[in-house]
Amino acid sequence: MLHFTGERIVVEKFDIETKPDYIVYDDAGYLPASTYARGLSSLLFFAPRIYTIHEFIYTIAPYCDLGKVMAFVGEEENVVRITDTLRYTEASLHLFTQKLPQGLEKKGGDVSVTLFDGNKYGSISLAFSILASLSRFQRNPRTERILDQLSDFSDLQSWLDSLGRGIDPSRYQVILSPIMEPASFHLKKAGLNVKTIANYNILINSLIIYNGSDMMTMRRVITMTSSKGVEAKEILLDSDPLLAPSYLTLKMGA
Repeated sequence: MLHFTGERIVVEKFDIETKPDYIVYDDAGYLPASTYARGLSSLLFFAPRIYTIHEFIYTIAPYCDLGKVMAFVGEEENVVRITDTLRYTEASLHLFTQKLPQGLEKKGGDVSVTLFDGNKYGSISLAFSILASLSRFQRNPRTERILDQLSDFSDLQSWLDSLGRGIDPSRYQVILSPIMEPASFHLKKAGLNVKTIANYNILINSLIIYNGSDMMTMRRVITMTSSKGVEAKEILLDSDPLLAPSYLTLKMGA
């Protein structure tokens, strides 16, 4: 059983399904699940169906032929819920989780398991390994750049440290762009006040973090907050959008 530990970032070589029928996640699995879904879409041109665990269990599983389900769930309760839901179906389940509940292996069903530690290093290692696996299926200049970056992290921390130097994110509401939203779970674990473009407060000091891909959207947010006379700081994390949420998680997450 493959286990992504939380000690440091590692990129493991492993095979992952390239045409899953469903991707399911809870908050703890948001970063690797979204990296997987976005990678399938933009690298392999396969549009997956992705749902939160609540949506999937209540609105999808009772009514659909499920096929191959890839579930990224960290909370033990959600592991039990997804395995119990699928046990009596013909679905196959690949479960990415932090810990197996006692007795799960005795319940039966078509289940394979990959473990990842719940801190940022475990989530990032899983996300990076998924991205490397998908990149090897479709070799082109973009995937070659991704693989190069995932093979050498020697300059990564110094580059991340240079972004927003001198800014204390705990002093602000941290507004994440749509590209950056998958980093939200680990930033919240670090004690930050994390918001999105759907729920931020225009009247309080803000640190706005975005990628080059959604720069124009966030420029409007910067303009709106600045017009109210509040302090608006910004960080542009200008990397491949598939890598950016993991890079932000490494910089600010827990």
